[in-house]
Amino acid sequence: MRNIFKKYYWWFIVPVLMIVLFVLYQEGNLGFSNWKIVKTGSLEIVLPENNVKIFINEIEKNITNPRELNILFKKVPVGLNSVLISKNGYWPWMKKIEISEGKKTIIYPFLTEILQEDITAIDKESNLYKDIKNKIENLFIPTKDHKLVSTNAGASLWVYNKTIFFQKIDSGEVVEVFTGTNQITGVDFYKDRDDVILFSTGNYIYVIETSIKNNQNFQPLFQGENPKFIKKDNQNIYILDKNILAEIKM
Repeated sequence: MRNIFKKYYWWFIVPVLMIVLFVLYQEGNLGFSNWKIVKTGSLEIVLPENNVKIFINEIEKNITNPRELNILFKKVPVGLNSVLISKNGYWPWMKKIEISEGKKTIIYPFLTEILQEDITAIDKESNLYKDIKNKIENLFIPTKDHKLVSTNAGASLWVYNKTIFFQKIDSGEVVEVFTGTNQITGVDFYKDRDDVILFSTGNYIYVIETSIKNNQNFQPLFQGENPKFIKKDNQNIYILDKNILAEIKM
């Protein structure tokens, strides 16, 4: 009897193991990498633009619907994974993303145009020009005692000695987001987000992530002589540079 059991042992155990592995694979807890079985999680990417290219660990991913803005990838290996988002005419966004076993991680990349094409100059004789120019020239730069709070009240920021500071309201953690050699001449939250900052210094207006971990994305939005800005709304800003006032999108 024992000999018969030994003979058919593997005939029984192998199918059972295959079924278990299949169930775990279907549930997204296991995947394959370099011909090895690895633990996995999932990654959801909320895109700011459609028709982009997505690379995970330097492998381009097939996107079924190029116009979709929420893309979900299952069976992403547990641990740090490099994610690259690119689109023609835009600066690339790249970051190392930590994936946990059996859990979904959501990321919100941003993309800014390399060369702004939709720049609308505003007539110097108009009341709009005079009003916006006056607001920009008298722009308040937030301080530690008078912080700028995000639209959703989830974070605040301020400037001290050429450094931009950021603080999450819930945790209270303070992050030194950026330190430069020139004065910060303008700062605000990017669009309606509380994790990305828009600021001007020297010849540029920049967009920068508040997270300094695993590659902090930092993209120039505009280059001029000494540009300053003010938000028009959550999609556009006014820029004043050498008495030229223009409107561009963020």
